[in-house]
Amino acid sequence: MDFIAGLTGFSEEKIVADLQGVIFKDFGGESGKSGFVPVRSELQRVCMQAANEFEGYKQFLSARPYVTADEYLSGNVREKLEVAKSLDHAITQRDSQSDHGWGDYSLGCLQQAAHTRPGVCIAC
Repeated sequence: MDFIAGLTGFSEEKIVADLQGVIFKDFGGESGKSGFVPVRSELQRVCMQAANEFEGYKQFLSARPYVTADEYLSGNVREKLEVAKSLDHAITQRDSQSDHGWGDYSLGCLQQAAHTRPGVCIAC
């Protein structure tokens, strides 16, 4: 993101807004035989170092990289959707006004991908 900002002179917020639907916030994890495993140890470390759990979740998500739509919406999207819902719920439960940068739009795209390709797991 810093590279693109340096080339364009745009802020990260503008770049993200302009690329909505092309890039998505990656909440972390690996898809394997045992399913989708989020980066739990990193999340726990950030939450323990933060002032409270809520701030830890926000810091974890703000530090996650952006990935292309192809990467975000492929693989086991049903499991990705469940993890994304959990993270979204944990944040909005504490702060309904929170804009954590991926929320409703990303969840909607995952829901659509999960329902359009039932039973398909491209990356597994």
